[in-house]
Amino acid sequence: MSLGRAEIQMTFNEICKRAVAKWGVEAQLDQAVEEAAELIQAINKFKRYNSPWPMIEEIIDVEIMVGQLKAIVREATGRSNNRMYNRIREEKLKKVEEKLKSWTSLGLSTEVSGEE
Repeated sequence: MSLGRAEIQMTFNEICKRAVAKWGVEAQLDQAVEEAAELIQAINKFKRYNSPWPMIEEIIDVEIMVGQLKAIVREATGRSNNRMYNRIREEKLKKVEEKLKSWTSLGLSTEVSGEE
């Protein structure tokens, strides 16, 4: 049986909520810090050795912890905060887009080396 995208997201959210309930807010906040630190190390290794696999694994760990952080925020506020989260994300993405446009208008490259 294959799960649809919405079902996978519900399952992800439920697993994150259950993890926080099992191990507690304080422990999961500490775990989030640890996973973020491991991602920083993986990024540095990627820069030195150009090996993406450790970074990919740490990105996934951080994504899971972000899900748990969202569960903690939902519990603390008593609501999903999806609208606020999406609004803030859109604002931040617009800022990145504006920076990209300003770089392009100055004639500076926005291409990442090695990508076509």
